[in-house]
Amino acid sequence: MSKPLTNAVTVDMPIGPALDSTIRIKQAVTPQGKPSQTHFQPLDEIRDSQLVEVRPLTGRTHQIRVHLHSIGLPVVGDPLYGTSRRHRLKSMDDEIRYCLKFFKRQALHAHRLGFVHPRSGIEMEFKSPLPEDYRKLINLLNGERYCQTV
Repeated sequence: MSKPLTNAVTVDMPIGPALDSTIRIKQAVTPQGKPSQTHFQPLDEIRDSQLVEVRPLTGRTHQIRVHLHSIGLPVVGDPLYGTSRRHRLKSMDDEIRYCLKFFKRQALHAHRLGFVHPRSGIEMEFKSPLPEDYRKLINLLNGERYCQTV
């Protein structure tokens, strides 16, 4: 991880197709991309990770993941934009390494989604609590010394 965020930051960098990649869906910060803005608010620093609240101000493909990667804070479990699993696990203690092997997805969760319905014009909002496997992962990274499969 690069330096953790200490204050809120808005990343304002254009996003477009990653021209140097053989993966067609991969996006990147590129001058030829479309304008993209994401606001990040640090919530908690957890071991070698950080919990952040994210507010995308535009809606580009993979925007949150690309912007986090561009500032050196890739999403845990992200196979496309994160650091390699092998590299990340090598730097962690045995218990965390063991537990992360069972966390089989990205640690990216939409707690609240809101938008204006395109036909009715009504403001819509949906909320979802943090999943149990995320809570276990956060507790583990905060120093809880037991591991049941995450």
